[in-house]
Amino acid sequence: MVSSVVVQPDGLIDRWEPVRQLFYHLAARGSFLGGQLVVRWRGEVVVDEAVGWTRPRHGAPVTPTTPFLTFSITKSLTSICVHHLVERGLLDLDKPVADYWPAFGQKGKGRVTVRQVMLHQAGIPGRWYALLVPLWLNWRGGTWYVARQRPTVRPGQSSAYHAFTTGFVLGELVRRVSGLSVKGYIKKHFWEPLGFEHTYFGLPRGLWGRAAELQRHPGGHWPAWRLFRARMMRTKLFPAANVHSTARELAIFFEMLVQKGEYGGRRLLAAETVERATRLEYAGQDVILKRDVHWSPGFEIGGAKYIDGYRMGASGGRTTFGHFGFDTCMAWGDFAKEVVIAFNCNTLLSSRASEKRVQALSEAVWAAVE
Repeated sequence: MVSSVVVQPDGLIDRWEPVRQLFYHLAARGSFLGGQLVVRWRGEVVVDEAVGWTRPRHGAPVTPTTPFLTFSITKSLTSICVHHLVERGLLDLDKPVADYWPAFGQKGKGRVTVRQVMLHQAGIPGRWYALLVPLWLNWRGGTWYVARQRPTVRPGQSSAYHAFTTGFVLGELVRRVSGLSVKGYIKKHFWEPLGFEHTYFGLPRGLWGRAAELQRHPGGHWPAWRLFRARMMRTKLFPAANVHSTARELAIFFEMLVQKGEYGGRRLLAAETVERATRLEYAGQDVILKRDVHWSPGFEIGGAKYIDGYRMGASGGRTTFGHFGFDTCMAWGDFAKEVVIAFNCNTLLSSRASEKRVQALSEAVWAAVE
């Protein structure tokens, strides 16, 4: 990790310069083709960098407004819509999904609760992903598929990461109780009030040429690269993995959560709602990911070791919450230190290499605040 101390003309030490240097060092050594990094601390933007290119040939320089695919960070955004509906009295996390969506209750899922879906404990992690793409590209097809799934893991027994199925379940719940698609709901209640201009649930076709194209290094996940670099996947509503955003706007969203639901003098969520959404409720082994996980209903919580370190840094714990986009992006915040980091990039690495990348950035942020 790059480490240095920069003294400004007024004699003050710029504690954030090592974070910037690390970001540019990762880009220079080929860790990613294009990327963005934003850090907010105590309500202020302290790092705001963009580097590289949207694609190898005929690409444009990455700017702070370039949209990136955020993969599973999408899950945390979808989950906040569910928590907002709970706050409004329209959903109950401990009621069965079938109370709101009767067809979901078939094949042994009648008692699966909304909370279990959000904790990856509904028992329907799904399989044969590549064969299901035609279903995912149609909302009715995706919801039909998850409704007809028979649990392969006993519901409520353990975590079994629901890479795609959770998005259709939660998205259908939002649609049924609010009358809006999850895309319309989050835009109305969060993105528009926060002033977002470069965040999309499914990339608009007119922005295809400006968005970052997904790249892959040797060792990067080939099926994910082939699937998510295709327009048909990038432009559809896919509420587990298809939000496109910038590091600036992701950081604002997580800043709103760190500030217990308030941003820019406007309250978007009750403090109690944020606390419920980010409370640790499961710590243990995930049978799909084959590693220890810490889940709240919708977020990863700090403190779970993965491969050689901690995704949100060794200093992360129960006050640290966030989510990661498959071998590319991350966004997390910490209540105690009032710090937020959002990192976007367009290059898939191997799981080990991508973990080292996000761990290094996370540790650099902790070193700066501590």
